[in-house]
Amino acid sequence: MSLLSGLVAVAVVFAALVIAGPGGAGFLRLLLGGIVIGGGVLFSMLGRVTTAQFVLPLIVVISILTFVLILSVALGRTEEQIRAKAALNGLLARRNPLVRATAIQSAIFAFGTGTFITGEAVYSIKIIGLRVAEAGLGLTIGMASQFLVSIPFGRLADRIGARTCWGIGNALQAVAFLGWLFVHGFWPFIAVVVGRKVTAQLGQIGWSTYRLAAFPRETRVRSGAYNRAALNVGFTVGALFGGAALATGSLTVIRFIPILTAAILLVSATMIRRLPGATAQPSESQPAEARPSGGAAHAPHGRQAIRNAGFVVTSFFDGLLSSHQTLLLTVIPLWLVADTNAPRVLLAWLFATNTIGAVLFQVPVSRTVTGLKTAMRAEARAAGFMVASCLIILVTDHTVIWLTIPLIWLAHVTVTGAELFESSASWSLQSELSDQSRLGDYQGVASVASTLGTIWTPALYTFLATSLHATGWLIIAAIVVTAAVGIRPSARMAQRYLEEGPSTAKPQSRSLECDSRIT
Repeated sequence: MSLLSGLVAVAVVFAALVIAGPGGAGFLRLLLGGIVIGGGVLFSMLGRVTTAQFVLPLIVVISILTFVLILSVALGRTEEQIRAKAALNGLLARRNPLVRATAIQSAIFAFGTGTFITGEAVYSIKIIGLRVAEAGLGLTIGMASQFLVSIPFGRLADRIGARTCWGIGNALQAVAFLGWLFVHGFWPFIAVVVGRKVTAQLGQIGWSTYRLAAFPRETRVRSGAYNRAALNVGFTVGALFGGAALATGSLTVIRFIPILTAAILLVSATMIRRLPGATAQPSESQPAEARPSGGAAHAPHGRQAIRNAGFVVTSFFDGLLSSHQTLLLTVIPLWLVADTNAPRVLLAWLFATNTIGAVLFQVPVSRTVTGLKTAMRAEARAAGFMVASCLIILVTDHTVIWLTIPLIWLAHVTVTGAELFESSASWSLQSELSDQSRLGDYQGVASVASTLGTIWTPALYTFLATSLHATGWLIIAAIVVTAAVGIRPSARMAQRYLEEGPSTAKPQSRSLECDSRIT
């Protein structure tokens, strides 16, 4: 049975490669690749259940090689064209050392924090001695503190410089991680968690403002994609490292994790300090006095971001569209465990597929977003992928196992597609709809509004999916469609606010103005 499954998997692989061919839409071929890999995993699992163990590694290897081949097909080029396109993909990083430097810093930062996050629950319960409810309450209070400081930190970044906030945030996070070594009891735990979350938010606001200030408008989305890919790599390696530490079962090794994380964050802060200061690139229509700074202190011009109702609503809807992470990390795993007959080991394959897809496809997808018009199109595509995922997965509680596995796999691939397009659109919206003299203020407001758009989705989506089943998934899809419909007029309102405001810090340049208008 295993040998037969393996042969069928190989046949499916080559059939898919022939069908995909060199033409067609790249991401549609990615979806086809996901289906093929899902088939490989399905046959792998069936083989593991029925026969010789040596067949399983063979089929797993076939699945991995299939993924590599699908990547080449997805680019839709000959071998020479693939090399040329890869060279173009790396052109920005080679010509702009700042992209490379910030990507490396992002990977290092993510490695450190990913190592700790993997073992955070174990550290809280085994080392500090907290109950599960106490640990959960502490993390909730920590997230609430992040919410409260976002707007003040954004305005601080405008005054003292984004790079300064970013570097201080990383350094203070290192101190907060060292504080874990001295925590004994609930209230000291609360103090350390709040300190870590607040300093993390200072660093995040500083980084997001620095990214907008340091890079020209034309490269902001692409630079964000490079850094997101680097973050995914760093978090993955950090999670593996943290998992290895937990696997030792040694409390001494687990106690060492905060020290390692603190040391890595100090390295990260040093790297940030060595980056150049940054001043955002104003448009030709922007007044000379509106000069935002990524490195030097200044008093910001223009009206406060919170008064731009269109931007607030746009950020809220964008946060709601980013609830693909809720589906990815919470709802689909719970659905798989509670409402389907799929094996639990499938979760590992799903998360691995998402990570690989995010690393390899984020930069190519980001090239499709060049302004507000294409950002709106990307948000619509993200919503389409999320709706497709809901429609696919709602039937999996009544399917047989050989059909359940590929359907859940396909639903997960579509969620990955939503993540790629929504992320690229979000970077563009922040770039295009921010007053260039108050970038930090706008980043703080965007953080708050986006959080309001997504913080309630884990509880609601989980309830809808697990209690109402198919009807619940349709309601989730309707929520997503509502956000996709609402974000266009709100973005148009935000754009008009900037154009009519006294500072008139218009984000568009003449060369790309045709893509900076929402019609």
